[in-house]
Amino acid sequence: MFDETVLDRAWYIVDIAISSFTLLLNMFVILKRRKLLRLPIFRTVTILQVLSFAKSVLQMVIGYHKIKGEANCRVVVFFGLVTSVAPLFATDFCVLYLQLILIKNIERDQHWVFVAIIVAAAVFSVVPEAMVLVVPPRLLKLQSYCEYDAIPSKELIIFKWFTTFTWIIVAGLIGIWSLTVILRHVMKTSSRVESAINCSRYSDAAHFTVDEARRLKRARINHALLHIAWVPVTPIISMWFAVTYGTIRYAKQRNYTSLDSISTTLQCLSVPFIAAIFYAYAPVRREFVSIYREYRGLPYLPGDRGSQLMSRRHSAAQSSTVLKPQTEEELV
Repeated sequence: MFDETVLDRAWYIVDIAISSFTLLLNMFVILKRRKLLRLPIFRTVTILQVLSFAKSVLQMVIGYHKIKGEANCRVVVFFGLVTSVAPLFATDFCVLYLQLILIKNIERDQHWVFVAIIVAAAVFSVVPEAMVLVVPPRLLKLQSYCEYDAIPSKELIIFKWFTTFTWIIVAGLIGIWSLTVILRHVMKTSSRVESAINCSRYSDAAHFTVDEARRLKRARINHALLHIAWVPVTPIISMWFAVTYGTIRYAKQRNYTSLDSISTTLQCLSVPFIAAIFYAYAPVRREFVSIYREYRGLPYLPGDRGSQLMSRRHSAAQSSTVLKPQTEEELV
């Protein structure tokens, strides 16, 4: 069990480096902009990076020091399953959260909705996988859970489908459904907001009509949705490929080195992909720009986002005829 190739270890090192850099960057941003902690997506992505870092470190450690003992193998298998399934449900939460807030207009003070999603994601990420802690290995035709990664028997592949594969498929379907809903919403409303985007570039907030402000608000919502909607894509592709490969191993009763390498590569690519999407997300990107300008001592230019936000807020406070459009930061 836990045999690794040079490629596997190389990808684990890359994952550790990216996760470490992302966590340090998040800590720096938190020190400068504590308000970002109010963003559930910021907290979720930070947790994802922690899980990825822990998983890669564990894989590196057990690659050099073989795990012995039934109890140790059970814990390692359990942790590996949880860190494989949890990122899928975590990315689903990010997309569902924005979908409910920005499209369905559910108020954020309706905590029970979001608590229900979090609890469901945690349950499906932990409870089925916890079966490895209680089911005797002999029922799976194994001498020990240290052989869990061997070519599966009929009993073992059924167990894997019950504890892991099924929930990976379910999480992937939820992510695809959410992505489809968001893309349909954006396509349906995009034609109505193009003029608002141009208006925001060349007009002052004080001259916005109510209709223009609403369209500008919708344009910003679509912009935020389009960035986060793609977060579940690489976890879905990588984990569905892993499920397919695991099933092929059982059907053919042999290992495929090339498919195993592809599976490892896809799973490791999820880390930089999610990090890139996260830092492109408007509220986070805007804070990075703000911190950079403060560090360099650069003021906002007249056409910058910061000056536009300040101008719109000031005009909204002065005039009762202008609708104050919400920003992504205020929305999410």
